[in-house]
Amino acid sequence: MWAFAVECLHLRTEEFWMLSPREFFKLADVYERNEKMLNYRAGLVAAVTRNVHRQKDADRVWQPLDFFGALDEEPRISTAEEILEKMEALDLVMKG
Repeated sequence: MWAFAVECLHLRTEEFWMLSPREFFKLADVYERNEKMLNYRAGLVAAVTRNVHRQKDADRVWQPLDFFGALDEEPRISTAEEILEKMEALDLVMKG
């Protein structure tokens, strides 16, 4: 979790340790949503490129999500139990 926070979320170590689990997972959800949007943009370019070079009208018409999968409609908020499980797993890993 710390590595994800520092490398992907660009948080300082102190900022990571100041976050509550709920805040951390919300930031992670926002990061994931942004990554999916970036993938959608790349899929849009791929779909347009592929569709421009179709040989016949009967050939498949490609959509952006064909390349990277569907976007979630609504970001999911972890339950208290899920957060506790994740924190307990992190605690086990940190203790070795």
